[in-house]
Amino acid sequence: GWRGWTTVKARFMPRPTRQRLLPPPPPPLPAQRWQPPLRFLHIPKTAGTSAIVELQALGYDLGSASQATMEACYPPYKSSSPSTLNFVLLREPRSHVLSQFLECRFTRFGSWVTWADSLRHAEWQKECKRTRCGINRFGERFGGSRNRTAASILAGFEPWIRHFARVQGSARRSGVDDFGCYDARSLQTRALTCARRGGYASHHYDGEANLAGAMEVVRQVDLLGVTELYHESLCLVHFRVQGALPPSCVCTADANHSAGGGTMRHEHRTHGGPRDFGLSALPQALLPTVD
Repeated sequence: GWRGWTTVKARFMPRPTRQRLLPPPPPPLPAQRWQPPLRFLHIPKTAGTSAIVELQALGYDLGSASQATMEACYPPYKSSSPSTLNFVLLREPRSHVLSQFLECRFTRFGSWVTWADSLRHAEWQKECKRTRCGINRFGERFGGSRNRTAASILAGFEPWIRHFARVQGSARRSGVDDFGCYDARSLQTRALTCARRGGYASHHYDGEANLAGAMEVVRQVDLLGVTELYHESLCLVHFRVQGALPPSCVCTADANHSAGGGTMRHEHRTHGGPRDFGLSALPQALLPTVD
């Protein structure tokens, strides 16, 4: 009887235990400063791909990769959220035009879009079967991607830029053949003001350039960078997002320092185009045509 009473008492009146039945609470998370997201308008051939790769590597919020690289028109693409910073890079116009030609002629993207455009021209296909010409209309008129000599590049660039200059300012503006690649007429102004939606919408002609509208965008955009001042432009981004300049952006510091104090090796994506053919290779007599 006594033992049974003890057993029952032990069952219904257990001794208190110090064993923890739940795991200890986790340590508090370190305080993190909120950073505003960026909406980056990638105008073609303004070092946009380089900026995207570099800013994403530093942890900046650029949204989805498709949004950041779609080379869209600014008005339907910009963010109206007061917490989002709209960011645009612009480039010196002459260098920008030359870079468009090099992209169309030498890169994988240029080869693909000009080849696809050639396939859509039935008359061209018939003519090529008769004369045994190349399948790429752009390459036939302005040179192929294999010959990278300065003489060959210039021999292709001059008729290409004159092709667009002949209709600039004339009544016959629309319907001009861009060979499936960039229409060289005021591409940056067009990207800031065109209204079409979708990727690569800024590549093709969309009516007369709206310079007044583009200047209004320049005045209102949150962050405006310049390709020729690429390092300084990224310093501006760092300051607006983080609220302070990193060591590499101090004027007395070496321009090759990174945001974290180490060595900054800026991205330079040429997409396979030639690096050694620049604006200085163009004859002075051709520059008014480029303008």
